[in-house]
Amino acid sequence: PTATTTVVSPSPSCTGSMYSIQPGDTCQSISKRQGVATMWLLLDNNLPAYCAEFPTSGSLCIQHKCTTYTVQGNDTCTSIEKASKINYAQILAWNPQFDLTCSNINMTVGLEICISSPGPAYTLPTTISASVATSSATTAVAVPSNAASGSTTDCAQWYEAVPGDYCNLIIIRWGISLADFLILNPEVNENCTNLFAYESYCMEPVGDMSNYPGAPGYIGSIPAWTTIPATLLPTATYIPGLYSAPNITYANGTRRDCAIYIDGSDYQEDLSNTTFVSQCDVALAVFSISFADLTLWNPSLANTSISNCSFAQTLSYCVQWSSDHVTTAASSALTALPTGVSVPLTREIFSGTVANCTQWTFADSDVTCDIILQVWDITLSWFVSLNPEVGTDCGGFQQLTYYCVNTTASVSTISIPPSSTTSTVTPPGPTQSGIPSNCNKYYVVQSGDTCSSVEAAYGITDAEFHAWNPAVSSDCLTNFWSGEAYCVGVSGGGTTATTTTTTARASTSTATTSVTPPGPTMSGIPANCNKYYLVQSGDSCSSVEAAFSITDAEFHAWNPTVSSDCLTNFWIGEAYCVGVSGGSASGTTTSASKTTSVTPPGPTMSGIPTNCNKYYLVQSGDSCSSVEAEFGITDAQFHAWNPTVSSDCLTNFWVGEAYCVGVS
Repeated sequence: PTATTTVVSPSPSCTGSMYSIQPGDTCQSISKRQGVATMWLLLDNNLPAYCAEFPTSGSLCIQHKCTTYTVQGNDTCTSIEKASKINYAQILAWNPQFDLTCSNINMTVGLEICISSPGPAYTLPTTISASVATSSATTAVAVPSNAASGSTTDCAQWYEAVPGDYCNLIIIRWGISLADFLILNPEVNENCTNLFAYESYCMEPVGDMSNYPGAPGYIGSIPAWTTIPATLLPTATYIPGLYSAPNITYANGTRRDCAIYIDGSDYQEDLSNTTFVSQCDVALAVFSISFADLTLWNPSLANTSISNCSFAQTLSYCVQWSSDHVTTAASSALTALPTGVSVPLTREIFSGTVANCTQWTFADSDVTCDIILQVWDITLSWFVSLNPEVGTDCGGFQQLTYYCVNTTASVSTISIPPSSTTSTVTPPGPTQSGIPSNCNKYYVVQSGDTCSSVEAAYGITDAEFHAWNPAVSSDCLTNFWSGEAYCVGVSGGGTTATTTTTTARASTSTATTSVTPPGPTMSGIPANCNKYYLVQSGDSCSSVEAAFSITDAEFHAWNPTVSSDCLTNFWIGEAYCVGVSGGSASGTTTSASKTTSVTPPGPTMSGIPTNCNKYYLVQSGDSCSSVEAEFGITDAQFHAWNPTVSSDCLTNFWVGEAYCVGVS
């Protein structure tokens, strides 16, 4: 078909400047150069939306100038709001093409939008006067059928707003102050974000402005004051009752002590073309709460997932509750699970839980027995006494279940029997060497911690802390690191040494003097290493070898995981062997005639079998099942070769750690 040329004629009501279209101009290029949002450019010139059939000649009216931003493919109104330091309401007010949820932003990719107020900037008057406007009009005109709600009916002139109008533009055209406009149209808010197209607004008062409520000098009618002698007043018979909550219908089991409730009827919107997966998802975003909170406060939603969660139109739901409302354990709002609630089997309260529980907690999918003890600051003995079904070792603990954590009644405390064998407690993070094997409590050091603050928090002495963590210096300046796990309790009342006596291959002595490394070490370091160096920023293999007068062959013989070019497994903060006793390296592994040692590609957990011949370094996004599928092994094999990883893969499965995926 033959191309057509569109010519635009300027609007006769243009209050801005005129721009002549040049060869090569496009809708987008003009918007960007002239500093006007694309949609404002099209609206002001009565052109089709989204630059369709954009003219190639003629003049354009440029009047809604603003600071513009070019919308990118991955932008959202929220991301633009944060980057531009403006708020969500301003984006919608300055760019009327966006719908309420900004779900149609993809239609403006590549176009310009306003990130400041479009049109002439508002300037304060040079003088401020208390005088009010006076109109020559003496009678009101007929009220139009589309008059804005709340606007005065005693009005001399009305104006019907059109798309693209905003308060500053209207009041300039009509020569009325914003204060007077808001007095005549009190339903419009001070930010003027609820000015609606095709509704009529009052623009001129009848007579003096001071006759209108809210205007300076306004004096309303004063009712006649009638006095009544006290002797004639009737005797009061009304006795006010106790305050009762608003008459609303709660969802089954919903808390009655919440600060904010929502009506299910308000959350029935069509979510097509939005990023929300359900009506509940909308509520989570509006009130900044988690799905776990929502289901805990509203148990009737507990048997749903976030994707199919919805609200009944006739019921109300709790969306904000604060523990600040709770004064004592006895008067806690969490007095009991609401009666009459049908709790799904996976979130059932096990039989045996105390019947007079005063506080409950919900074990979400990432909650463990230890987490509950730490969060609620209770002992395992107390927890088991309230929830006997979990067992004295917490072996019966299940997630997605309600557990009792407090009661005011007398409860027989169940003592935790000492184990005949030392139970292994998995450290919650990397550890230093020398920690006793009977350590049963760990703490991961946070920024700002000191040895003394940790000792005080766990009620232990400085001598105990250093006995259980011998790698830490006495002044706590060396080997006390954020993110490392340290022993803060042992079972059996004493310390069971973890040092294993190793017979040096080339030595006649069966006892080996142990030297504590000053930091984490790689595997393969000889047992008779008697000198270590902690690598600093800027170090290299050659600089370390020169500093300790050893050869490159010696360094790599004592640190076999480091590659020959020093590019692999030579890490800042790791301790490397730079000297051995007896003149030669004594191996740390038992020699086998046909066993080949495979160097792990990264740090490893304890318990990996010595005949492991294949490792995998976990990446972000991996899971136990994805690793097992990739290497064709079963879940039983993976956990047998990596015994520190929990069966649900939630504990001790860390990015950057090497795990065994094959044995010889």
